Amino acid sequence: MKFTKSLFSISILTFFVGCLAVWLIGLMPNSKEVPSNSSASIKDFQTFTPVEPIPAVIPERQPRFTSTYIACGFGSWRGYVTNDGQTLVQGSKGFDTPKKASAELKKRIKEAVRIVEHIPNYKGFDKVVGERIILINPPDKNGKETASILWYNGGQFISSIDAPSLELALEFESEQRRLLTDSRFRQLRN
Repeated sequence: MKFTKSLFSISILTFFVGCLAVWLIGLMPNSKEVPSNSSASIKDFQTFTPVEPIPAVIPERQPRFTSTYIACGFGSWRGYVTNDGQTLVQGSKGFDTPKKASAELKKRIKEAVRIVEHIPNYKGFDKVVGERIILINPPDKNGKETASILWYNGGQFISSIDAPSLELALEFESEQRRLLTDSRFRQLRN
């Protein structure tokens, strides 16, 4: 008990001595100008602050992809905008039956301007095996071709990334894979 009282007394005393020191330093005059004459006395340099303190502020890095909306129904969609103003959509579209989903996938492949890649037995980051198709879509109403990455594992859903360019779609896919396989993120999911 004596030890606890003496420890508490020393802590309080240390606190007040620290407060007194801060208060006394605050009363000291503070000059930021360097004395210009060569015959400056020691007193002139005692109040000189040679360097202006720099605040420790690290500018925030704007993320490459920012989520702008989420839509749900029989499937789900999430819109993103990039830090340079491009937009893309990631999502899953649901169908009544796997047969209808498969028919929609075949339709998308048939309508494509070009198939960049088609891997029939693709093992995704989540270890699910299915098809992965990268295709270039027909020109939109503005005359621009877009790119899509599609995944289909034989069920009722087709997952996709739809972007204005193939490079952006692949960059987004890579970023999503990195986030979903990052050990810190997996801990949050479990």
